[in-house]
Amino acid sequence: MRPTRLLALLCLAGALAALAAAGLAAGRLVDLPLARAASAFLACFGLGKILLGLDGVAQVRLVPAGGADPRLDYGRPLLFWLWVGFKFAAGAASLAAAALLWGRQTAFSP
Repeated sequence: MRPTRLLALLCLAGALAALAAAGLAAGRLVDLPLARAASAFLACFGLGKILLGLDGVAQVRLVPAGGADPRLDYGRPLLFWLWVGFKFAAGAASLAAAALLWGRQTAFSP
């Protein structure tokens, strides 16, 4: 398994743990601001998306060395690059939202 895929899998596990923490915070079972739990989820999700985009770029760089071309899996190279761009854009937006939400602890408070 490539390191970027492994790190993306770890980010997925972190996002699931943060989602569970958000559920516990929403039920007032733990003393954690809901905004912080949501921010942790968004940060893990965003980092995972960026890592998946980097993994796609790394796959393309392996093509001259005899690796399989991932651009052919999408039918056209343009669709592959749009997929990579979407991963980067979604990751950047999630990280920006996480940074914004981290500073506002009372964002979801009644």
